[in-house]
Amino acid sequence: MIATCAALMGAAALGVTAVPAATPSPAGDWVGTLHAPGRDYRLGLEVRRSPHGYTALYDSISLGLQPIPLRLAPAAGGPAFDRKFLRGAFAARWDPAAGAWRGEWRAGRQRYPVLFHPGPIPAAPAMTKADEIAVAVIGALMALEAAAIAWLIRARRRRGGRSRATARA
Repeated sequence: MIATCAALMGAAALGVTAVPAATPSPAGDWVGTLHAPGRDYRLGLEVRRSPHGYTALYDSISLGLQPIPLRLAPAAGGPAFDRKFLRGAFAARWDPAAGAWRGEWRAGRQRYPVLFHPGPIPAAPAMTKADEIAVAVIGALMALEAAAIAWLIRARRRRGGRSRATARA
């Protein structure tokens, strides 16, 4: 005990101070786990520095999806990203105090937080021919759905916002 006190007093007399640990950069590869009812999902964030700040890709490691670009979102205190999906939305913001990314999946009223820590994002498994066909079909159906919705919106605007029954009367 006396030796420890003497060492600390000696270090103080020499002007030695503790050096704070460097805050990690938001850029890099980050992994986390989303705990949903009945299943856990491994997620990844690929954050890169760009001339305009940062860019990010969202990886659904568990589902083996291709990385999805995220939108840079305005936020105070550091970079933030978000993206809307068919069945919900994902947002992530940099927490400088924790030196980590905090993410959140929102699906309806449900919210699922994710804390990302530095780590390598595993490569997505190779897709089989059947997977490629399924992805192409789903993409075509989504494009068809978007075109149908756009057509319905234009048709409603042409009628001045009236329903078909009102337009005939």
